[in-house]
Formats: sequence, structure tokens, C-alpha cells
Amino acid sequence: MNRFLLFYQKISLRKKILSWIVFAVIFLFIILIVLNRVVVLGSFQELEKRATKKNVEQVMGELLDELTRLSSFSYDYAAWDDTYEFIRDRNQLYIKNNLYSLTFDNLNINYFILINNLGRVIYSANYTKATGTLETVSKDFLKEVLATKNLLNPGENGKSSFLMVNGAPIMIASRNVLKSDVSGPSRGILLLGKLLDQEEIERISKITQLKPSIFPLLAEKQTPEVTEILPGFSDQKKIIIKPLNSEKIAGYTVLQNANHKDILLLKVEAEREIYKIGEATISYYLLWHFGIVIVLVFLLIYSLDKIILTRLLRHTNKLNRLRETSDLSMRLDVQGADELSHLAMTINNMIEDLEEYQKHKTRQNIRDLIENSFVGICILQDDRIMYSNPEFEKIFGNQNSINFKKLNVLPQDEKQFDELYERMVSHVGTPLDIEFRFLFFDPLSREETIKWVHMRTSTFEYQQKNAILVSLVDITEFKDMENVILIKEKMASLGSVAAGIAHEIRNPLSGINFTLDAVIEDLRERDNTTELISILESSKKGVRKMESVIKRVLDFSKPHLPDLKPADINVPIEEAIKLSRVAIRKINIHLKSDLSPDLPLANIDNHLIEQVVLNLINNATDAMGSVEDNLQILISSSQEKDHVVFTVADQGPGISKNIFEKVFDPFFTTKNDGSGIGLSICQRIVADHNGTIKLSPSKLGGAEFKIKIPIANKGVLK
Repeated sequence: MNRFLLFYQKISLRKKILSWIVFAVIFLFIILIVLNRVVVLGSFQELEKRATKKNVEQVMGELLDELTRLSSFSYDYAAWDDTYEFIRDRNQLYIKNNLYSLTFDNLNINYFILINNLGRVIYSANYTKATGTLETVSKDFLKEVLATKNLLNPGENGKSSFLMVNGAPIMIASRNVLKSDVSGPSRGILLLGKLLDQEEIERISKITQLKPSIFPLLAEKQTPEVTEILPGFSDQKKIIIKPLNSEKIAGYTVLQNANHKDILLLKVEAEREIYKIGEATISYYLLWHFGIVIVLVFLLIYSLDKIILTRLLRHTNKLNRLRETSDLSMRLDVQGADELSHLAMTINNMIEDLEEYQKHKTRQNIRDLIENSFVGICILQDDRIMYSNPEFEKIFGNQNSINFKKLNVLPQDEKQFDELYERMVSHVGTPLDIEFRFLFFDPLSREETIKWVHMRTSTFEYQQKNAILVSLVDITEFKDMENVILIKEKMASLGSVAAGIAHEIRNPLSGINFTLDAVIEDLRERDNTTELISILESSKKGVRKMESVIKRVLDFSKPHLPDLKPADINVPIEEAIKLSRVAIRKINIHLKSDLSPDLPLANIDNHLIEQVVLNLINNATDAMGSVEDNLQILISSSQEKDHVVFTVADQGPGISKNIFEKVFDPFFTTKNDGSGIGLSICQRIVADHNGTIKLSPSKLGGAEFKIKIPIANKGVLK
């Protein structure tokens, strides 16, 4: 073995290839012989089986056609007024005029039997064709026929079947005896029978050019052929094919009686012409292929030596370099238009596909990243939005068909937005940033809300044209949180200042009040001082009013941390509504409520929330007091995501949009006698609840205050 290996290593590549080719050819030829015997000859055998099956089906078709013909004759005689009357009156003229030898010859039948509804045989005839005689059907024959129950219940379409009677196979058809118009009731049954004898077999043989034969299955002793074939039948296998020898092949099937019992075995023999053709074809095929293989061997050796090996080696070296460098821009050399050239082209195409796939995968990864990004992204070109991701559409809605410049930016931010827009359209500078507000219309709630967004823009090339990449982040919640913190800090700072000022004013006022009391008391003891006392008492009322204002300022400045507990926000709202209805019922203002049941619990201080609602109701009442009667205030509650929300809306004159942001400033008021602290206190209370309060135009025509408080299971914002 070692010597052989040493010898094999020393011989040339050409001899190695030659030796392997010769070995492969011999091995291939052996396999070819085996495959031809198994596959090709097997295909011919399959064709032979199909042909044999068709032969069986052809003979069966002739038998079934004969049964159909027999059924048709039975229908002609059974649905006939003469037959119908014969069963009733048994008029022998019917037999004389219709049932004679020529009738049986013309119909090619052997049996004619009439049975009434009581099961009695009215008439029976057995025709022997060889002698031309008509005889009464034997009792044994009638007994076996009457034992086949399905024949005695033919139904509307009749019954036809094979039958074994006295060891002889027959074909039989039965019909209900009816009037000529096929009306009833049935007066009995007509049975027509035909012997399936050798004469009938020979007739079928002439028609089909086949050799059929029939074997009874009810005989006590069966032939070895029947015994061998019979077990092979099943519900799925109705026909069995068996080669008899190298010259003959046979197909077998069973025939059943009307009771679905196997009674006959049909055998159809045929010559094995297809098999013989298959064997001859294989011999020619192998001989022809042997010559072709010898020629191809020499051509193959030459091709491998002179053409293929060198080029394959070159391609291999190129592919090895590609593998080492991972440079997908590298391509194989393509020379000529043969298979190796096509192979090189195919490999080049594969490399191109791989390169394109990598690019596509990269683009797809980027697209997936953009589509699933929490940042809103759009592509702006010629003032129109060419693409927007889901987050962008979540922020602005579907804006693909609108002018980007026509976004509903708040007037306060329009100038800043326009300047940025002009800069980004003119492609000036590097990426640009801006924060702005816009009005967002929610199609579900049919409400407008203010949203804050942070926007960054940059320029790039899109579809061979300059475009702008816009990225946006919804910072509304951040701004709300920031606003809450600023409000708290502002209120704390303002409270400290207000407390200091109030204390500084309160002390001198106390002295003034004490002095006024003393002066008034002294003047009352004198005469002619009534007018002076009146003036001093008016001054004292002004001092009391100033003390009242100072008291409210001090209340505003006092730090009061709410006692936050999970509770139903509808409870303090309903309590405030009860208290307010008593106060406003005399001024003809209607207070209505639309509170959603089963709201989630919120972290609230019931007393403070009640104070907020009362303050907002009082403001609405004051606003509508100067308009007209029969107006209403609507208070509602609902849930929005992780917040509970309640609103107070009125039918008053409303609030001008240019002072929307000022109404919560301390000491800002539009009332002649107002202090401007009420809404500031409301804002502070809501901020202490980690919520927000916003002013917007009301659907009722006036103003609407919307308060959002986090639900209890979301915790408290810090």
C-alpha cells in the first residue's frame, strides 16, 4: 500500500487525472447499467402496468356498458302501461304479443322475471339462445335472485349488478314497474338477466382485442391462481397487475353482486410488448452510450489538460486573494464565452450580489433604525415632505402631502422658525437647531393642543437632488416637567418676597389702624366731629381691605405641601360642584358635569383639588356675570394615558390669546377689584401635585382650563 502511495505521488497530474477518469468511467458505466435496469426498465414496466390496467378498465367498461344497456331495456319494459296492467290482470295477450323468442334475441337477454309487491313471481322466462326455446325459470334460480335484497329495492334509477346463480355468472338489472309516464305507485319489480357465458366473453374479446376470462369466487375449491391473487385486493387497490412470464402479463379485478359481495374474478391477459421494447431500448442505449463515453473521455482529458486546468487555477488564485482581502470590488477575468467564462461571470455576479446585499443590508439596517427610532425624521425637498418615519407622523400627523412651511407654529415662535427655515433651505452652514411650539390637532379627541419640539436640520443628496434631513424630538413632557419645576421655584421665590413685603406693610398698617381707633374714640367725645369721624372710618375700611389683601398674599407665600394620597379625583370635584351650585343658583348660571366613572386613582390632596375647582368656577362665574343670563359652566373628567384629566369650561367672553401665558402670573388680573392671585394659587397647587394646568378656548365659546394629574400607579414626578 505504501509503495502504491509513493508511486501515485510521483506520477504527473495528467496521469492522475487520466487514471481517475478511467476509473470514473468504469464505475459510471457500471452504475449506468444498473440504473438502466432499475430506472429505465422500471419505467417501461410502469408503462406496461398502466397499459394492463387500461386493458382491465376497457374490459370492465364493456361489461358495465352491457349492464347499462340491460338497465335501459329494463326501464323500457318496466315503465310501460302494458306491463303495469299485466301485473294486475295477468292478461296472457301481454306475453303473447311481447315476450316471444325474437324479443329475447333482439334484446340479447336470457331472463325475464316479473314480481308483484307481495314478492310473488307473476311471470318468469328463461331463454336458451342455442335452441331458441323459452322455459319457466327454475325455483332454485328464483330463490337465489330473491335472496339478493338490493335487487328487490331498485329505487328510482333501478339496480344493475353481477350475480352467481347455480354456479353460472349472469348480469342482471331490476326496475320498479310503473306507468308509461313514470308515475306510480309501483306494482312490482321487473328483472332482466343475461348470462355472462363464454359466448359473451368472446364477444368482449373481439371488441377489445384482449383475452378476458372469469373465475367464480364462491366455489368451494379455488384455483391456485385465484388463491394467490385474491388477498392482494383492498379498498385502495382495485386492480392487481402480475407478469405471468416473459411473454404474458395479466390484470385482475373483482366483480361484486348487488349486496356488494365479491363473486367473480376478472382476468385480462396481454402480450408484454412494452417490456420487450424496453429491454431492446436499454441494449441500444448502453451500446450507444459506451461509444459516446469513450469519445468523451479523450475530449475530457484534452480539455482538462489544455483549457480547463490552467483557467481554473487562475480563478482559484483570484478567489483566494478575494477571501484574504475581503475586497468585494475584485472580479474574475472573463475570456471567451464557454462554460468557464460563464462560471467566472456567475461568480462575478455572485460577488456583485454579495456586494449589493451588503449595501442593501446596511441600508435596511439604517432604515429599520430610522423606522423604529424614538426621534421623528423626515426628508424635505422642494418645500415638501418626501419621507417621514412613524415617530414624525406621531408628532405631527401624516404630513406627506403638505407644505412643511405651513406647519401650525405658534405666533410667538413664527419669526424664529421662519429664520431657521430660510437658512436650511439656502443650505447655509452646518446642522441647525431650534425649539418651537405648534398647535396639534388630535383627530380622535377633536382637540387642539400645544406641543414643544426640538428640531435639527442638515443638508444631503436625496435621489440626485439636494434635500434636507429633519430630525425632531417631542419635548412637550420635558417642557411640562421643566415648567412645573420653574413654577415651584418661581412660587417659592415669589412667596418669600411677598411675605417680606407683606410683613413690612402689615406692621405700619397695624399702627395706623390702632391710631385711627384712638382718634375716632377721642373725636366721638367731642362735638361737631361727625364728618371727620366718617372720613376716618372710611380710611379704616381701606386699611382693613389692605390687611385682607396682605393676608391673601401671606397665604400665597406660605409653603403648604399637599398631603398626596391615592384617591378618586371625582370626589373633590363633586364636592366643589355642590358648594358652587348653592352660590350661583341665584344668578341664573347653570353648572353641569360630565365625570367619567371608574377613573384610576390619582395622588391628590382632596382639599386642595376642591380649592382649585372652586376657584376656577368662581372665575368663570365672574367672567359670565357681565354677559347674559342662562349660560353654563361644564366640568368634565377623563383619562389620558397615564394621567387623569378634568376641565372647567364656560360660555363667557373668553380670554384673549395674547394674554394666555400671563393669566397665571401672580398679581396679573383683568378684573377691576381682583388681586391676581387666584390662578397663581391654582397653578401652584397643580404643580405641587406634579401636574399641569393649561388655558385654551372652550368649545362652549369661552375659556377652558385643563388640569392633568399623574395616576397613582405611575408614581409622583420628582
